[in-house]
Parts: sequence; structure tokens; C-alpha cells
Amino acid sequence: MANIFSSLVLHAIFGLVGFAGALGMSVNFAKEKENLSTLTKTGMIMAYVGTVVSSILGFASATNNNPIVVGGLTVAAVVYSGVKFLKPAGEASKN
Repeated sequence: MANIFSSLVLHAIFGLVGFAGALGMSVNFAKEKENLSTLTKTGMIMAYVGTVVSSILGFASATNNNPIVVGGLTVAAVVYSGVKFLKPAGEASKN
């Protein structure tokens, strides 16, 4: 049991570290989206989505798939991503 718990904790820690890295990369390049290649944009999106999903799955397995935790984290991730990255073109220059 202790071995499973330690692997879940490590999964959550590495998931959060990956999430922070992908978020930092996305925020740093958010103002330069038009200058990035399609491959770079796709890589950033895949890294961000992959770390968000990995973090949610880690928390889900740590809480025995508690639907409130999984649903809350999913809604929070979608809302935050929408607010942060889906701004209209005119608002992007204000930041």
C-alpha cells in the first residue's frame, strides 16, 4: 500500500511540475503567437493539454476517482485555459 501511495505522490508532483513548465512556456509565448511556426504552436498545445490531463488523472487516482474532485479539476482547467488563452485579438495587445 505504501508503494502505491508513494508512486501516486510522485506522479502528482511530476504532473504539477510539468504543468507549471507548460503553463510558463505558454504564457511566455502568448504575446508572440503570430510569430511562431505551426509546429511550435502544436507542440505547446500538446504539452499543455498533456500535463493538464496527467495532473487530473493523478488527482483522480489519488482520490479513488472521486467525481467531485475530477469534475472540479476539469472545470477549473477548462475555465482557466479559456480565460487565459482564448482572448479576442484586440485584448491580446493590452497585456
